[in-house]
Amino acid sequence: MNCLVCKDSELSKFKTEYGPILICEKCFGHLYNEPSLFKYINKSAWIRFIEESKSNPKHRSRILHCPDCKTEMETFQIPRKNILIEIDRCEKCELIWFDKNEIEDLSLKQKSAQPEHNPSEKKSTINRKVKYREDVSEEEKSKAILSELQFMEEAKENRFRAKLIDKTLAKVNKRIKRNYWLYDYLYDIYP
Repeated sequence: MNCLVCKDSELSKFKTEYGPILICEKCFGHLYNEPSLFKYINKSAWIRFIEESKSNPKHRSRILHCPDCKTEMETFQIPRKNILIEIDRCEKCELIWFDKNEIEDLSLKQKSAQPEHNPSEKKSTINRKVKYREDVSEEEKSKAILSELQFMEEAKENRFRAKLIDKTLAKVNKRIKRNYWLYDYLYDIYP
């Protein structure tokens, strides 16, 4: 399957944090299955964005055709972080085309509680590459950003657990010290 934008480069399948995605290695566009997207974002909010976009006329910067059915893909815009993300979608095939960095701009968050890997292990090696090298692929940059976010969330949870444990231990220690002091007091009075 060829890239929707470049037309001449082949889309390569990658297994990413967002699930399997077809990525153009030339323009870094992503072809993604819409039902898989609902693992990461709220389905009703996504449908609301689509409906609002259909009702608002917009200037289209380009026209893309679905790689499966060859029909014209609809374009809609999602406002995010002071920018408008223009996303192309085939309603029939349920395919979505994200241009470079658009998938990151959506700030997709995985709903699963535990990541499959330890993000702190990958964070250090990938972030070093991102900070000191310019020839890092977009996929590595995406992985670095996602693992850093997951690492920060895990660290936040661990800090909360540590505070809870400290409070509990403080209560227990006060009780133990009080009981021990009382025991010493009784022991001294009644030898």
